[in-house]
Amino acid sequence: VKALCQHNEKLSTVGTTLFFDTYGFLDVSATMPLSAALQVANLDHMLSEIATDKLVAFMLQIEAKYKDVPYHCNIHGADVTARLMGILKFSGICDAVDDDECAILIFAAIIAAAVHDVGHPGERRLPLLQDNVC
Repeated sequence: VKALCQHNEKLSTVGTTLFFDTYGFLDVSATMPLSAALQVANLDHMLSEIATDKLVAFMLQIEAKYKDVPYHCNIHGADVTARLMGILKFSGICDAVDDDECAILIFAAIIAAAVHDVGHPGERRLPLLQDNVC
């Protein structure tokens, strides 16, 4: 994924715009949009090389756990993650981070965005509530 990310203009837009082209991104992210989004998120400055490798392995596992449903899928996870990174950048939050504690909170928010719909059955909440599924 990393080599692919380094050579593609669409992939380089992750976290740089609030108007992220999710489906254009999918076309070039080798069917791994969530993993690709995190690869180009430039989180390396927050992690050691060992931790970066572990993050990639973790995100590949998370991506595999997203179900192939019309909306709450890995594409949606990538979209939410990329837009959150854009918000953090354009709001000035990323630039204002000057200590490890704030960096950890930003990192946690990005991971939360990435995993927020893992395992979602793809159905609306009301029918699930009526069937006592959740």
